[in-house]
Amino acid sequence: MEDGGELYLERGVCEETRAALAARGHDVRSGGDYGGYQAILRENHADGTFVYRAASEMRKDGQAVGY
Repeated sequence: MEDGGELYLERGVCEETRAALAARGHDVRSGGDYGGYQAILRENHADGTFVYRAASEMRKDGQAVGY
């Protein structure tokens, strides 16, 4: 993370993963139960083009849709 934010991980993420993220400089915090998200990232490139990347929580119904 470049903005100095906190990284909240849900229960069930193993300690090895938490330690590895902390070793990479992340401010790892314990969160609650999360899930059910859909997200779309639009990457703007210097040449004027852009790329969409989408993800959807695999444990729930849904899809990330954008245009």
